[in-house]
Amino acid sequence: MERLLEQMEKAGLEAMFISRPVNVKYVSGYTGDDSYLLITNHKKYFITDPRYMEQASIECPDYILTEWRSRGSVGKAVAEIAEKEELSAIGFEDGHMTVAEYRSFEAEVKAELAPFDGVIEGFRSVKRPEEIECLRAAWISRRGPLTRS
Repeated sequence: MERLLEQMEKAGLEAMFISRPVNVKYVSGYTGDDSYLLITNHKKYFITDPRYMEQASIECPDYILTEWRSRGSVGKAVAEIAEKEELSAIGFEDGHMTVAEYRSFEAEVKAELAPFDGVIEGFRSVKRPEEIECLRAAWISRRGPLTRS
């Protein structure tokens, strides 16, 4: 999270909308479906379908939960948060957002939308020590102990 906030600050962004499922999982730890994140400098919003609110409350206790269906679209849910938080610049994963989703955001969200793709993938490509241990444990459970030659 700290690295993401640093990258957002460098890019002049007040928030980051994360829609790629693997990135949602990496940042939040959430294992379910139909989920999005809006990370601001001071708050973390978890946006999902009402069916997943209970799971999200268990897996993402540090997030402010918001369901999007009653608002009609994810774009409208983000627009409400952006207005409440007075956000003027939001990054988004342009390599993942569909044209229809972008048009919804463009119509609903009053903040500037800035392409900001690949940042989380960069974080994911460099493994932290705890990730390396998980990979090692998974390897051992499937293939036996690792040996160095």
